[in-house]
Amino acid sequence: MFARQTLRAAQPLKSQYRRYATESSGSGSNAVLYAGLAAGASAAAYYFLSQGDNAAKVKDAAKDAEAKAKAAAGQGKAKVEGAVGKAAFTGGDQGFISLKLDSVENINHNTKKFRFELPESDQVSGLHIASALLTKYKGPEMQKAAIRPYTPTSDENEQALSISL
Repeated sequence: MFARQTLRAAQPLKSQYRRYATESSGSGSNAVLYAGLAAGASAAAYYFLSQGDNAAKVKDAAKDAEAKAKAAAGQGKAKVEGAVGKAAFTGGDQGFISLKLDSVENINHNTKKFRFELPESDQVSGLHIASALLTKYKGPEMQKAAIRPYTPTSDENEQALSISL
């Protein structure tokens, strides 16, 4: 008896809940989607197969352009090297080069700028950014030479070498 009264009281709540619910719609067909994919695939295949001769022409043109660019770059590099002058420091098995101290400039209490003359007046240092220069000095009372690395502070096209210590 108690259950019947409880369920009877819940009937209006059930009808209120179902009033706002909607039925699910029927699922559509995917035939249009599959037909569109098939048409796109066939168009792509036609385009790919019709471009066979053009691909070889494009590759040949790219090779010709690359060869011309390399030739132009080589000529430009030779002109720049000729205009700048030959490099004093070439690296490799060059060994140590004796340099004459040109001037010393005091920057502050613990830094000096040493400027060296290069062996020939038309030479440039040729040291690029972030190069390291090994210096070797043996004083009159020293038994062994002191070898230290330094970073040059002069421009690579300058006709003298500057080192800040």
